[in-house]
Order: sequence, then structure tokens, then C-alpha cells
Amino acid sequence: MSEKNKRFFKKAAITFGIILLIICLINMEDIRQNFSIFIGIGYITKAIGITSIIGFLYDKFIWKIDPTREYPVFRNAYEGIIKTNYEGKDLQIKIGVTIKQTFFSLKITLKTEESKSNAITYKFMEQNGEDVLIFTYLNIPKAEFREKSDIHYGTSVLTINNDKSLDGFYYTDRKTRGDIILKPIDEINK
Repeated sequence: MSEKNKRFFKKAAITFGIILLIICLINMEDIRQNFSIFIGIGYITKAIGITSIIGFLYDKFIWKIDPTREYPVFRNAYEGIIKTNYEGKDLQIKIGVTIKQTFFSLKITLKTEESKSNAITYKFMEQNGEDVLIFTYLNIPKAEFREKSDIHYGTSVLTINNDKSLDGFYYTDRKTRGDIILKPIDEINK
């Protein structure tokens, strides 16, 4: 189990314990007078239900404002350019990137006029004091471009900058490589 998951389940266990304690304190008189195993199971079930709802909300929303989180919160959409050496030519290609993020998942989609890429693995890490996102993707060109551009895998290494922009490089199994520069769309439209 990853460290991220261990921390989440530790927080969930603590939350469950606190909720169960609160339920028991609220119902202390009932526990003293009528306690049975079924009443105890009922309180445990309520605590599990409330903890599950809080866990769901944490995965979707709350983690973004958790001061103990160790992962960056990405903007939803970015625009930028790829500088590449495809077929020995220096090109600049416009790119759009969407990132859908929860505590447990990150879905990255890159689109150009000719193709779409989806991340299949990712990892956050610190490298030389900078936050870095590394991901491997599968690129599927539109059918009309498959004569010159096969389906291929690639890897991107992007630095997460203080202004929420991303920049770095990529390389592919077609032996192409280049630089990527991305800015959040809300920053572009200011």
C-alpha cells in the first residue's frame, strides 16, 4: 500500500473513532439503560456510514484544502505549445491539456489538432527542490493522420511552477522528443 493510502486510512480510522465516541456520548443514557450487542452494532454502523461519507467528500473535495496534503492541486485546463523535432523538422504544435484530479486519481488528457493522448501512469516527486509530475501516455492519432503518425507511447516530465504553469520535456517510442510549455487557461484569459 502506498504512503498516500496509508495516511488516508489512518485519517479515516481516527475519524471513525471520533465519530463513534461522539455517537456514544450523545446516546450515553440509552447505553446505560438499554445496552445490547444490537445497539452497539447500530452505533458502529452509523459511525461507518458517516466516516464513508466524509471519506468520499475528502477524496473529491476536502483534500484540496487539507493543510497536510503533499500533492499539488492542478487547474482543470491548460493550453500551450509543444516544441518538437518530429521527422527532423523543428515544429511548434498547439496543445490543450485537461487534468481531472481527486485525492486517489489523476486523469491527464492531451489534445492537438492531430491526436489525443491519455496518461496511463503518473508519479509526483521532488527533484532538485522542485515539484515534478512524470507520466507515461498512449497517443492515438486521428485516423486521417495515421499514415504519418502511428499510435505510440511517450513520457512527459513536467515541473510544477509557483504560478501553476507547467513546463518540461517529453520523449516517445518513435524516438521523437521536445519541450512542453503549459499555462492554466484562466491565466491566459486574464
